[in-house]
Amino acid sequence: MKGGKVGFTPTDSDADEPMATFVKSIQEMPYNISVIQISHTLSSPSAEAPTAAPADINLISLLARQGCKSFSGMLTAQGADDVFTESIKEGLIVFCPSDDVVKSFAPSYKNLTAAGKTSLLLYHGVGVYESMDMLRSGAGSRNTLATEGAKKFDFTVKNDGDDVKIVTKLNSATITGTLIDKDPVAVYQMDEWRKWLVSWEEGGDGDAELFVQTLNVIGGSHESSLSHPKYQRLLEVTTRICHQLQKLKVKEIQGCGTVEVESDMQELVKLVLTKSSGDLDCHTKQNFLTIARSFYYTAHCSTDIIGFHIDKVLFERLV
Repeated sequence: MKGGKVGFTPTDSDADEPMATFVKSIQEMPYNISVIQISHTLSSPSAEAPTAAPADINLISLLARQGCKSFSGMLTAQGADDVFTESIKEGLIVFCPSDDVVKSFAPSYKNLTAAGKTSLLLYHGVGVYESMDMLRSGAGSRNTLATEGAKKFDFTVKNDGDDVKIVTKLNSATITGTLIDKDPVAVYQMDEWRKWLVSWEEGGDGDAELFVQTLNVIGGSHESSLSHPKYQRLLEVTTRICHQLQKLKVKEIQGCGTVEVESDMQELVKLVLTKSSGDLDCHTKQNFLTIARSFYYTAHCSTDIIGFHIDKVLFERLV
């Protein structure tokens, strides 16, 4: 070009003049890569053409052929297969248990409510495609297909050497194999699946966590507190206590407690009352104990007694 300029034009362009010209060099790595700045964006009819839609994928059939027949059967029986299939359009990861481990967990699974079964199955899907390399390089939180509104069912992806771990509030499991990895679908197999499911079941419906987080946000707790190791431990213990109390019937525990709840309550009180270097502020810690005490109270008192107490506090004159 005139003046020693360098121009660029896509090969499928009909333009007589170059679409862009060289401006400056950004980075040069001889015999490897060079990054340059040009004056305008290059457009190409071929590049702008819509890409072909992915061929229809029969996810249930794929899972069954890859050793996840029992899990795929659970998806179909519960009607959760439609959610997984619909998610393929935007990308999908499935964390799949083998038939043997599904069989071992079947008795516990049957005792779940219909809603609990659906949530549990959806917990094994993430609405985005990621290869194993992408998971390794993109450690962090992932929302599952079970997340809905205030009920946030998520987990954390962490690297452990060459392994990739899926970490929940109460447990972790390692990805042991890749069954399918073809954009837009990836299916990974997990170890210790039964233990992971038990942890999910024991994690509860998230009410206690929601209450604690709300109190702390309203109280002005700094966002950095949420990632503090002691905050995470307090949240774990409080969530476990509250869910255990929710599952117990009033007539079964009135006037007495359970070993698990009492042990966790002792740990919670110790976490709240003890101080350490770089500790959380006392108000944030106290919120955890307040929520646990509220759940403890409702578990040990009947609806009539709670109503009587509310009536007494709201309507009786103070002496």
